[in-house]
Amino acid sequence: MVPVNPAPVGLHPPAQLEQEQVQVSNFFNKYDIGAYIKKNAEGRLNDFDLADVLRNTWKPSSTYTFEAKKFGVKSRKFNLSWLERWKWLAYSDNEKGAFCKYCVLFYNQEEAGKGMNSRTRPISLVTQPFDKWKDAVELFNVHQNNRYHTFSALKAIEFLKIFDQKQNDVFVQLHKRNESEIKRNREILKVVIKTVELCGRQGLALRGGHDSGNLELDTPVHNDGNFRSLLRYRIQNGDNLFLNHIQNCGKNATYISADIQNEIVSLIAKHIQQQICSRIKKASYYTILADETTDISRIEQFSLCIRYLHEDCKNISLREDFLQFVPVHSTKGVDLTNTIISTLTALGLDLKHLRGKGYDGAANMRAVFRGVQALLLKEYPKALYTHCFAHCLNLCINDASKVQQIRNALGTIQEVSACFRMSTKRSNILRLKLESKSFSTLKKFCETRWVERHESISIFVDGFFEIVSALEELMSEEHDKAANPLHKALCSFPFLVTICIMEKVLGITYFISKFLQTEIMDIVTAMNAVESTIEKLQSIRNEETFAVTFNQACELANQVGVIPTLPRTVGTQRYRNNYEVHNGDCTSYYRQSIFYPYLDDLLSSFNERFKSNSNILKSLTFLLPSKVSNSTFNDVRPAIDFYKEDLSEDIYPAILEAEFDFWKQKWLNEKDTPNNPLEALRQCPEEFFPNIRVLLKILSILPVTTASAERSFSTLKRIKTYLRNSTSETRLNGLALMNIHRDINIDVNIITDMFASKKERRLDFKL
Repeated sequence: MVPVNPAPVGLHPPAQLEQEQVQVSNFFNKYDIGAYIKKNAEGRLNDFDLADVLRNTWKPSSTYTFEAKKFGVKSRKFNLSWLERWKWLAYSDNEKGAFCKYCVLFYNQEEAGKGMNSRTRPISLVTQPFDKWKDAVELFNVHQNNRYHTFSALKAIEFLKIFDQKQNDVFVQLHKRNESEIKRNREILKVVIKTVELCGRQGLALRGGHDSGNLELDTPVHNDGNFRSLLRYRIQNGDNLFLNHIQNCGKNATYISADIQNEIVSLIAKHIQQQICSRIKKASYYTILADETTDISRIEQFSLCIRYLHEDCKNISLREDFLQFVPVHSTKGVDLTNTIISTLTALGLDLKHLRGKGYDGAANMRAVFRGVQALLLKEYPKALYTHCFAHCLNLCINDASKVQQIRNALGTIQEVSACFRMSTKRSNILRLKLESKSFSTLKKFCETRWVERHESISIFVDGFFEIVSALEELMSEEHDKAANPLHKALCSFPFLVTICIMEKVLGITYFISKFLQTEIMDIVTAMNAVESTIEKLQSIRNEETFAVTFNQACELANQVGVIPTLPRTVGTQRYRNNYEVHNGDCTSYYRQSIFYPYLDDLLSSFNERFKSNSNILKSLTFLLPSKVSNSTFNDVRPAIDFYKEDLSEDIYPAILEAEFDFWKQKWLNEKDTPNNPLEALRQCPEEFFPNIRVLLKILSILPVTTASAERSFSTLKRIKTYLRNSTSETRLNGLALMNIHRDINIDVNIITDMFASKKERRLDFKL
């Protein structure tokens, strides 16, 4: 591009200019070469104008009168034939002199290379008109042989070829020389990225004991890790491109080192987090789920997950996505609060859109004054706290298990299970006894997840006869002293009644526990499930249900030769109550002493721990189609006032009430009405119900459990093992994100571009 004056309107075309019989010095001529010398430059020519001027440079007609100039006694003037002799020559009517049109338009002093400049800067024919006509022929020949003129002429010719699309420009030509090499380098890097992704997706360790230096093409004696083994497998199965790279690249350009692996892992992690955060920002509102655990290196890991609504192709769904592990050195409420705020801010999430938080029942998380929920509530008052429903259920069952007979039975089952697991001989004897069963051993007793103890108890009851038989064999043939007290404890009738009662009750709570841990669970559905469980527990608190359970205990007792009896009674009883029954009625005794107290404690704990004290939550539930028919605008007013800033700006209460009435009218005559916020949201068009839709979104994302955060702990244990206990936090998060988010696509081209743009590389990866 070269300088140019703005072209005026109404210029004559070149054909007319050649036929002009008069001089045109009185107005601007677009095609006059003198208009483009540097002293007249005020703008820059675009490619179209440049090609136009270059092809249609003004040429004097045969009748044009050139000004004569005296040199001594002789007068000389421009010779029109010179324009035919030197094709690059042009005459300027404005400047009354000759110019080299190539040099005027394409010479650039700053861009001239070595050897292109004369000893002095080119002036005549370039930046000033030449009018010393007596020296014209000699100077024209000298100019024609100058290197800067040759280079300018070459640039002009190449420019016209490029403009006419007969060839690519110089940059493209130079780029195309390296294009195939760059594509080759990118394909090599993609092999490395895909191999890292495969290891991350499958939870495999990348590195081995000897994974430095050149990649050995034959299987090495030592273990060089899964990453190198997969690359070797790829080469052995015909990847000639990567084989050629390994054989010919420099030792510092193999791109398979541990540092490159870590860099790729971090880039993939960033790519996954960007996709998640993009969805969260699109959804506007979100809630957080947080929990903490200690890894194999004794580092406290704080797991942070996000719950939000994801809209894809008009389909709306709930998602709970793991974001990252954050190492914490203090578990105080204020420190954990600062960790949450700094992490979310670093990820680019606006905490003003935080609408809920879910934690377990630890004091540092749920404390009213200095807990995380209280400290966050001060900063962000719309972030309502929800105690994890699954933890509440565990605590309810734990409270009910304080009944003496229940507590003793659980301890006995745990001791029997541990006894068989501690010895291979004992395990083999039990395995032979259980050949006819679908299980071959006792399930390990979970110390924290009480609801999962139902599986252990069910297995124990189903294989009770075989377990007793195995203990008897250990006593008679192996003379195992540890089996004697266990056999005596199992063959007591109170124990048999207790395990049958526990199997019945825990069977009800088992299903709600599994149900509460699903990601798509919303708080309304969870509360309905809890209410249904309470009703079910209340329905079995009767004599008929216990009679069936008691008969099951009697059948077990008959199999092992135990007679139903009552515990002895004494005048002063300190550790259990004396229940009076008529005529030694075992059924009445065990119903009053175990069955009813167990159910009563469980129901009392359910009512206490699952009781919602949030008026906002209750107010939001009145928007559900299943309840809206019997509700009024005053019922939802607390929620509207609380979330006023989230609703449409400057909206009047009358309009909100009209929108509510319209929403209520929509469901009056409907038979099948949604009873959860997600289904209601799918049938709530934003055009008609913009504010109700916002409130339903918030209701949908309120947290139910922290199961997603706890599931990430399972991934943590698989990735950071005792053999990989020095894994850095960046690498740990990258591998965890790949392993957990298998449904999020990793675009290899994007990772390659991120890798190439991060810094200069020894191989060129930039297209």
